Amino acid sequence: MRVLTRQQSKMMDSLAMDREGISGTFLMGNAGKAIAEEVKSLYINQLSQDPVLIICGKGNNGGDGFATAQYLHEWNIPFVIYSIPDSENIIGDSKHFHDKCAFDGTSITYGTDLPLKTKWALVVDAILGTGFQGDLHEPYRCWTEWMNNLDCPIVAADIPSGVDSNNGQLSQDAIYALRTVTMGNSKLGLQIEPGKSHGGTVTIADIGFPDVYKDLTGLNFTIFDESLSNIHLQKPSPDAYKYSMGRVLIIAGSTGMTGAAILAAKAALRSGAGLVKVCIPEMLNSVFEASVIEAISIACPDDGNGYFTSASLSTIREQIEWCDVALIGPGVGIHKQTIDCLKQVISESKKPLIIDADGLRVFESQSDFTALKIPYIITPHYGEWSRIISKDVHDIKQDLNKHLESFLEDFTGVLHLKNAPSMTAFQQNVIINSTGNSGLASGGTGDVLAGIIAGLVGQRISVDEAAQMGAYIHGKAADELTKSKGYRGLIASDLIEMIPSIIAPYER
Repeated sequence: MRVLTRQQSKMMDSLAMDREGISGTFLMGNAGKAIAEEVKSLYINQLSQDPVLIICGKGNNGGDGFATAQYLHEWNIPFVIYSIPDSENIIGDSKHFHDKCAFDGTSITYGTDLPLKTKWALVVDAILGTGFQGDLHEPYRCWTEWMNNLDCPIVAADIPSGVDSNNGQLSQDAIYALRTVTMGNSKLGLQIEPGKSHGGTVTIADIGFPDVYKDLTGLNFTIFDESLSNIHLQKPSPDAYKYSMGRVLIIAGSTGMTGAAILAAKAALRSGAGLVKVCIPEMLNSVFEASVIEAISIACPDDGNGYFTSASLSTIREQIEWCDVALIGPGVGIHKQTIDCLKQVISESKKPLIIDADGLRVFESQSDFTALKIPYIITPHYGEWSRIISKDVHDIKQDLNKHLESFLEDFTGVLHLKNAPSMTAFQQNVIINSTGNSGLASGGTGDVLAGIIAGLVGQRISVDEAAQMGAYIHGKAADELTKSKGYRGLIASDLIEMIPSIIAPYER
């Protein structure tokens, strides 16, 4: 499912009307019908005697509100319209539907005064649409604050007022909608938190846009397609054996962080890897071996430090030759000797790599990736990525689309960006994960994700698809676990035990 940025939404409108000759009133009328159908279903279920309140702003979003009223009038659903702009300031396609409402005898109250009545069946937010960015100013903010304090559902037209359609960032008093009816395609701001939470249940309405996606410029944002899991996670062939199911090498751990190596190894095994070896600093080997009996531990000389050093290099090199894929980074720490060691390993590797956590410290800037000629995945969260691209986290959140587009221009690998939601980006494609929740906000969950992805790459799944599927499985495990563990009670090791239950249905 395609997801559009603000600019792509504008381009879609322009291509539909200016090039394809589709009238704006046709599109707006269909938008109004889609919103009205959502309102109707809520209204009937509520059994309310109160009217629907439609609040219209200036521009096409307000026009969607007037068009909604046309259908509610047809269906004999009682409603009241409040228009923030005066009638003379309503223009274009919006004026067409405003004038139809006036012709039908609909009572429209104009101006910025808030209604005295506070009891409504529900409210239609048709104030500000996808063009909004920045802060809500008066008179709009007093309306959104008032609406949020009403004891009734809000249905948003296209996107809740006060939510930036390009980044999901919020103005103060942005609308909290129970449902959002968005036109043609979902919007990026409805997929990224905190905007996602403000959108409620999102319905994507087909209002008659033509198929012009190939003509849209910019990144291709889509929602993860679960059919990938159906293809790649089918039951293994009857003649499968441990080597055919993938040889995964994990280079992980340092004093105090042996758990990262344990979690990553168990996750790789639970995701189907046939053999897992773990290169671990020699001082930690006994702890690791006591915790994971299915993986093979490789005790790497560490000069008695409990972390990787140049003394570890020859052992790691041998094991890289053995594996189908290597995961580098969970819990390795930030010692200079470790970073220097891993830098050498990464530069020499001819095998696919997943580079996670402290392993990312090898890369001081974006240009450092150009030397890599192998398939690889990096898995930073916003803080780690901000260091690599030399941008503030706040700046990234304000214009994620711009920073992704710039990064992907010369990037040859797969970026799996951990956020809410996580995204997998490569070439001009950005796939948004649809699973996961705030229960994942605890130590070790990233190590589990890295292990899952490594296990999938080991099974001959391409790096871009493995990153997408790994995130989906990881998030779905969290979604299932919160039903019994809650959000605060979920820990990383719970995810590992849930992985088989998530994968098993695809194997049938």
